[in-house]
Amino acid sequence: MTVEPRQPLQPGDRAPDFALPAVEREGIVSLSDYRGKSPVLAHAFVNHLLDEGVAYRNFLWNGYQPPLEAITRERALRTYPGLAEMGHHCAILAPEEFAASQMFHALDPRSDAAWLDAWQGVLAAA
Repeated sequence: MTVEPRQPLQPGDRAPDFALPAVEREGIVSLSDYRGKSPVLAHAFVNHLLDEGVAYRNFLWNGYQPPLEAITRERALRTYPGLAEMGHHCAILAPEEFAASQMFHALDPRSDAAWLDAWQGVLAAA
């Protein structure tokens, strides 16, 4: 898939259409479904990201964990056996760590090198 470079949107520009799989029903949801209606799309998108299954898939893809108490290190390691090898499990914060403002954990050198290598691939493809 080739992505054409675009100029950043300016205030007042119409947002480009996009579509995502629906979470609470079958099918897809697109921005054009909501044009001219109340601003529920932003809420629907946040709800989509906070869905536990979606959050797990995103976490496995990019290592970002939304603040969901249902996702714990122990449960993630049990559910996704390869997670420890990826190094992502150390980024899952327990509620007490989150409350203590321990917002970030450093990756171990091997995981950091793997992340940087993958990021270079993203930059090269851009």
